[in-house]
Amino acid sequence: MLDWFQVRQVTTLTLFSVLTVVGSAVSGEVAVVDGTGQITALTVEGETLDVQVSYRIPLKGWGTLPGPWNAKGVRVTRDGERIALTGRVEVEPGEFYAVEQTIHDRDDAVTVELTFTAEADVETEGVFLWIDVPMNRFAGGACELRRGDRIANVSEFPREKPAQRHFLRGNVDGIMMSSPKQDTGLDITFDRAIPATVQDTREWKGTEYSAFCCLAPSLERGESTSLTVTIKPSVRADTSPANLALDVTRVRYRLDGFGGNYCFGIESP
Repeated sequence: MLDWFQVRQVTTLTLFSVLTVVGSAVSGEVAVVDGTGQITALTVEGETLDVQVSYRIPLKGWGTLPGPWNAKGVRVTRDGERIALTGRVEVEPGEFYAVEQTIHDRDDAVTVELTFTAEADVETEGVFLWIDVPMNRFAGGACELRRGDRIANVSEFPREKPAQRHFLRGNVDGIMMSSPKQDTGLDITFDRAIPATVQDTREWKGTEYSAFCCLAPSLERGESTSLTVTIKPSVRADTSPANLALDVTRVRYRLDGFGGNYCFGIESP
């Protein structure tokens, strides 16, 4: 993954947005993955969606939510379009869950395979897949929870902060999310039905809607749980011509150079 293209500083955003699109188009990769295995964005049709996909293992009471950022000894290997990551998540000091994760881009979708094994008896709320989507893109759109070929539950993404942060839930094997103009969407499918809850994060001054999906309740030492999830993003790309004007009479400042830093994902050719 050419993650060094993800330059977010405002002063360099215009230049590096062009590089991001070019890099995505050339590599054909859908998922932008950081060094811990967390998906930080999805790319499709030259557009970047600020969608985050990760896992969390909240301790009892939800006061602490260990995730990929707590992983130790992460090892990354790459085989063609498949990235494999292994590591151990420290859920409590000195207490770990082993994590195996593969991320596979295929056509216009990404498949994530997750396996967790408890190496200690730690009381948790369970093991969760966590998907965050931006409010500024999905507010007023629709969220559907699916079971097989039927809609199990449906709700609008609330434009205003709702009275109850959890506005949708069900035991499902798929989630459909769409923007109000139907120009952005996510088609999420699981390999089995699991409990899913969709919430508004403004209670904590958040700017995302979060879908958190429970793979398993609290595991005992030696127990494992797995899930395969496929995410297909869709975007109505802006294909209008771009015009650039250069004023050579106006001197701004001296440019000493520019470049990039390969931080992770260096297995990619």
